[in-house]
Amino acid sequence: MVLLADLLLKNRRAGYPTDYLLARLPRRRTLWRTSCPAGSGEDSQRELDRELDWLHRQLEPQLRRELAPALLFFELPRLLAALRFSEARDRPGVAASLRHSRLALPLRKILAREAPFPETVRELGAYLAGFDPGLAGLTQVWAEQGWASLEQALAGGLLAAARREHPAGPVRAFLDRLADRQELLRRVKAERWQREVPGRAQSRRISRLRRALADRHPETTNEPATLDRWLLSELAGEWRQRGRSGDRLERLLDYLWTCQLAARDCGVRHLEKLLGEERVKEETIL
Repeated sequence: MVLLADLLLKNRRAGYPTDYLLARLPRRRTLWRTSCPAGSGEDSQRELDRELDWLHRQLEPQLRRELAPALLFFELPRLLAALRFSEARDRPGVAASLRHSRLALPLRKILAREAPFPETVRELGAYLAGFDPGLAGLTQVWAEQGWASLEQALAGGLLAAARREHPAGPVRAFLDRLADRQELLRRVKAERWQREVPGRAQSRRISRLRRALADRHPETTNEPATLDRWLLSELAGEWRQRGRSGDRLERLLDYLWTCQLAARDCGVRHLEKLLGEERVKEETIL
């Protein structure tokens, strides 16, 4: 049986007892929330990469497998960036996007090899079809519907595989929240620019979320940037609460999300001279 953990680099370390690891996270969380690495937003991303590498090495093997779908979510932008560089025949760009990647070596080899882009997409789809059969048709999706649909198909296929691995529980809830955020943003952006929304019809869950937003925060409903900040903040609050009283998975997912948002905020703070102090306060989440 193939698992999403197989899409990440192999880690043969035994890891540490989970209670010992969890005891180390509060101090590391404080450092993430209160300090930014010197330099640029790229430095913040590198620090995030190092932290995710550290966490992956510390986890016990079973916990590593359980968290794999969430860790893979953080790799999806890197995979998409590598694909875009591949289409442009920018080999240095592909190499740079994969430099700190935790994607499995077979997947990285497909993305890095010099081949016509349709062939790269075909190989990628054939490889990923072992995790979700629907991903076998990526070449046709890209050729007939373009980039937006290709990105949606990739994310949707991997999410479907993750939901099969985790039909319930914290990891499923975490991924569902992230998927809702991306789906809602995609629809609001399309409506804002009067474009057709690719893919399936709006789900009941997204409809309920939009109605709740309209009631509680009407100013966010039609402005993608404001909406995204609100959704990120809501996610942070939800998982911080779950992390305080939840099981080991909820505490680790809370930590992962905190690191992700802290790196984002650091990138914003590096633009303070350009944006101004007040704008930076508005844009940061934590």
